[in-house]
Amino acid sequence: MPRLNLPEIEEEVQRYWKENSIFNEMVESRRDGKKFYFCQGPPFTSGQAHIGHAWNHALKDMVLRYKTMNGFNVYRRAGWDMHGLPIEVKVEETVLGSKSKKEIEEYGIENFIGECKKFAIRNMNNMTSQLQRLGIWLDWDNPYMTLDRKYMEGVWFGIKRAHEKNLLYEDEQVIHWCPRCETAVAGYEVRDEYKEISDYSIYVKARLRGKENEFILIWTTTPWTLPANTAIAVHPEFNYVKVKFGDEILILVKERLDDALRGEYEILEEFKGKELDSLEYFPILDIPVQEGIHHRVVMAPEIVTLEEGTGCVHIAPGHGEEDFDVGKKYHLDSLSPVDEAGRFTIEPYKGMYIRDANAVIIKDLEDNGRLLREERISHRYPHCWRCKTPLILRSTKQWFLAVSKIRDELLEKNMEIEWIPEWIGSGRFENWLKNAKDWCISRQRYWNTPLPIWRCECGNIEVIGSIKELAEKSVREIDTENLDLHRPQIDKVKLKCTCGKEMSRVKDVIDVWFDSGSASWANLNYPHEKEKFKELFPADFITEGSDQTRGWFYSLLVGSVIAFDEIPYKRVLYHGFTLDANGRKMSKSLGNVVDPSDVIEKHGADVLRFYMLWATVPWEDLCFSWEGVASVERMFNILWNVYSFSKTYMKLDNFNPDKDYELKLEHEDRWILSRFNSLIKDSTDAMERVYPHEFCRSVNDFILELSRWYVKLVRDRVWIEGDDPRKISVYLTLHRILTGISLLMAPVTPHLSEYMYRELTNGRSVHLLDWPVVDENLIDKELEENMEIVQQIVECVSSARQKAKIKLRWPIPRVIIALKEELDLTPFEGIILKACNAKKLEIRDMKPELVVKPNLSVLGPKFKGDARKISEKLKSVDATKVKDSIEKTGEFRIEKFVLSGDDLIFETRIPEDIVAEEFEKGIVYIDSKLSSELFSEAMAREVIRRIQEMRKEMDLEELEIVNIFIKCDKKFKKFIEDNKKFIEKETRGRIKIGKAEGEVYEKKWDIEGNDVLISIVK
Repeated sequence: MPRLNLPEIEEEVQRYWKENSIFNEMVESRRDGKKFYFCQGPPFTSGQAHIGHAWNHALKDMVLRYKTMNGFNVYRRAGWDMHGLPIEVKVEETVLGSKSKKEIEEYGIENFIGECKKFAIRNMNNMTSQLQRLGIWLDWDNPYMTLDRKYMEGVWFGIKRAHEKNLLYEDEQVIHWCPRCETAVAGYEVRDEYKEISDYSIYVKARLRGKENEFILIWTTTPWTLPANTAIAVHPEFNYVKVKFGDEILILVKERLDDALRGEYEILEEFKGKELDSLEYFPILDIPVQEGIHHRVVMAPEIVTLEEGTGCVHIAPGHGEEDFDVGKKYHLDSLSPVDEAGRFTIEPYKGMYIRDANAVIIKDLEDNGRLLREERISHRYPHCWRCKTPLILRSTKQWFLAVSKIRDELLEKNMEIEWIPEWIGSGRFENWLKNAKDWCISRQRYWNTPLPIWRCECGNIEVIGSIKELAEKSVREIDTENLDLHRPQIDKVKLKCTCGKEMSRVKDVIDVWFDSGSASWANLNYPHEKEKFKELFPADFITEGSDQTRGWFYSLLVGSVIAFDEIPYKRVLYHGFTLDANGRKMSKSLGNVVDPSDVIEKHGADVLRFYMLWATVPWEDLCFSWEGVASVERMFNILWNVYSFSKTYMKLDNFNPDKDYELKLEHEDRWILSRFNSLIKDSTDAMERVYPHEFCRSVNDFILELSRWYVKLVRDRVWIEGDDPRKISVYLTLHRILTGISLLMAPVTPHLSEYMYRELTNGRSVHLLDWPVVDENLIDKELEENMEIVQQIVECVSSARQKAKIKLRWPIPRVIIALKEELDLTPFEGIILKACNAKKLEIRDMKPELVVKPNLSVLGPKFKGDARKISEKLKSVDATKVKDSIEKTGEFRIEKFVLSGDDLIFETRIPEDIVAEEFEKGIVYIDSKLSSELFSEAMAREVIRRIQEMRKEMDLEELEIVNIFIKCDKKFKKFIEDNKKFIEKETRGRIKIGKAEGEVYEKKWDIEGNDVLISIVK
């Protein structure tokens, strides 16, 4: 049979699936089964499925195929996250060539939305094709798309429920803001987006009112926030000092003196920070916006630390989250003189981008005598996760979900969810919930689901939860079948206010995480359709990467608790990230990105799928290794070789698995059938627990045993002529195992399983079958344990051979096993001899030989010149007699010399040709001395190996008979003649001595120092 070409097989199988509608047939075959709702975590339509997508979908596909094989009617709708700033940014770059919202508005919001939609759909189609090539079976023809109006209606429903439960509110708060995208950024979106950057680090003096030449010393890395300064915070219990530094008196915390001041200083006074409470100071910058501000010192122990700075913290309530809280506590003025694009709105910095203004502000501080020192610092700073621009904090009005009000309910509901592994739910996710803050859900952008909030100038608001409700409350009639809910079309819809005026929609759009967080119900077209929701909600299973504890896992739970007071999913598998072989994040800049298409093209999708599920525990990171992929491919080739071996001989003998044959199962047959049924049991347990690594590793181990142990033991049985029961038993056993392994591996390797199953059975599809059922009657644990001991014995023999430098293919005269405990190995004698390539097996204790030697360190000084003579005499005496004499009389005589026990050394050793190797149950010995007959057989086996290698190079069929010519010297010729029939049987050849003529394939070999020319003629 041809060698395994998995990519070619996969393409053939996928054509078969498509032409015969196998996926649809599988779905229909389970229509009456128990319902199982899988909710797809929607991949973002970036345009390229990366290795993380491949791992994620291999996990999902494994679970869904397994559930289907167990009779479940699986809801497996594909889904796509198609809104959001990353798409907007890409369209800005590729279509508009713009960098601001102003240019988008000039281009036209409707045109821009159209381009975003085209971009998202094009990328969805590309990624669908890539995931389909991986063999992922989802409902690709009917995916949920977050840009679809029915889905968006589901998102609106969630917002409406929040409003009805008084969990939706508008407020002015300080939040992260992207000046490039000109929109709010939620706090959880910032957590993983800190990057190392270089910034200013400045020490600034704030002059106290009513004090001559006294200053409070502050430190900041954001000079641009100083125009918004309204207070300085200190810790009431820290020790502060007044110091004379040059001609000025500075106040700062004592512990930071040496870091803050470079040079000579004199401590004038020491006191607690609370003594600074309410001290007033002049504006740090003499600019118009600072006029009339009541600048003072306040107590804020929650934010003042001794780790950096001066212990005196600059407070700008309009540009810091903690500052904002301090401002509310002390009713401080709040300034935020920065617009949406990060440019100042006040003089003298009006129009300047804040980071550009830093240098100007520092120059003003220096000119006014307020700058003590300027440095540079490298620190971690938050960036926009979409465009990578450094973020700012600014005070702005936004819409929020009051998550803090339902925090206890979230924690309670989390207890109902089964987490895999458990410690993620009870640890990381629970900790995240305990610290959950109100969620800023409004965004000042375009390509998202619009906020369904309409406001009248009278102050009334209306929150819409469905298209039907929108139509009922609209001033003008709307076409509900064709209405696009995106901007700008939805902005044209006006509602009737109770005051008689028209209500306009708030211009904001919704955070995309609430889009995907609505998936548990919007995926089911709820509220547009109710039936599916009643049947399926909540989801039975979801799985996504580790970052989703703060992302999708969280948004799903928050959305569902708000909408229904229910959990959105019953069971969740948390998995890690994909990294490179060295554990580094994959990136184009590092040149370590692995394209799954490249792996599939070279090794096949099934190899990639199996590798990803085999290589690591799913909740740990996957460090992708090409060597690991190659290792899995080798295992696949081993399975293919077993399959090819079986198919070849079954075909030769016209074996029919449905026919009644007389059988004679040997120990090895019963063992492999027991092992396989144990594998089914273990695999079922691993699948139920969603432990793919355990499943794949068990399968891998079994395949290696099947090939390296079972097939090796039965190979000669398939050469028996006729329908001998011993041969047919092998065929039936192999057929059962190979068809069974096809079923077992189908959730992980759908292509190879399909191909092997159909070739072995002529069945329609392995994916229309049920999961294999354990036959408990075939499981014999005692047999499995005994065979494991036999395998250990064989491994010991291999190790002993290496010590003795005897090749595995060379026969040895005998194996001796000395057992530590009573074991009956008689039934396995034939297996041990065959596997060890030995002629005789002895199970007995190996009595070591006693040897006596002179103790020269004692004997030399005692007998001086006679010591050598005594040593020679000792060589010919019986060591046992010497020892007996010493033990009985305390001495032993050699001629005139009387020796004591101190004069001698007794040792035990095994015979020279015996090599030992210890294992758990005893010691294995091999006799390494080869007789002339055994050496002759060894040389025959060397010849067989060379001929088989040449057959492989010639790509001959396994059963093809050929003429083999061997030219060698007279001595080696005898080895050939003595073993001719054996060589012919093993090589499927007719042996002739001499050189072949004509067109032949020949090679010269050096076999143990003998020149041998082998020629093969077809």
